Amino acid sequence: MIEIHSHILPGLDDGAPDLAAAQQLARDYVAQGVSDVVCTPHLTTEHSQTPATLDWYLEKRTTAQAQLAAWLTAENLPLKLHQGAELLISSATLGILQNDTWRDQITLAQSDYILVELPSVLAGGYKALDQILFNIQILGLQPILAHPERAMQNEGFGTILAEWIAAERVLTQVNNSSFVTDPRLDPGQQQRYHRRQNAIDHLATNDLIHFTASDAHHPTRRPVQNHLARQTLATRYGPQRAETWTHTNPAKILNNDSIV
Repeated sequence: MIEIHSHILPGLDDGAPDLAAAQQLARDYVAQGVSDVVCTPHLTTEHSQTPATLDWYLEKRTTAQAQLAAWLTAENLPLKLHQGAELLISSATLGILQNDTWRDQITLAQSDYILVELPSVLAGGYKALDQILFNIQILGLQPILAHPERAMQNEGFGTILAEWIAAERVLTQVNNSSFVTDPRLDPGQQQRYHRRQNAIDHLATNDLIHFTASDAHHPTRRPVQNHLARQTLATRYGPQRAETWTHTNPAKILNNDSIV
């Protein structure tokens, strides 16, 4: 399996708090059959207030990834790390992507794909977001929308998402936690995730899913669930879809191939 959404890098965001946590996440990925991880720490307006703060953040991310990669080599663990980021859909994001140097450091595994998420406040509504996504397309980039199931309860979002996919504005990546039953999580947390199952079923039934991913942040609180997810997907939606969402399409990102 190939992981395209992970907060494994330590000390950058609300993901792995330190190197020890990052190392445990790496062990868990290997144990669950993952060969490659695209490291996608949050890149927010806080990090991009000025060119200097953005350069500082990207350098910090590169250092953290190199440190973890060196440990993987020393431990002889077969896990390859790739650079990336998770960006809010915003005009500020568009400005960053218009800079070639920054864009090459933010795309997933130096491909033409980027990982984006919806802002918590929809200033200008979906029409404004659609224009930003269109302008990102003009740059030759393909946005992948992270965890759209979180917004499926919002009025009109299901319709606009289907329109975005039809217009090739976005591909979608749903979180493993939204459709697995993980006995390691406390009942309240598991119940909260289970509320998204109907949204996952809707997206799957209407062919609106392109990737699944862990979005792992912590070894126990938001853990790696790739093996459990693969089993659940195969049972619920069929082995072919499980293969497509966990390996075939993610491999196309690493090879910078088109997903149709």
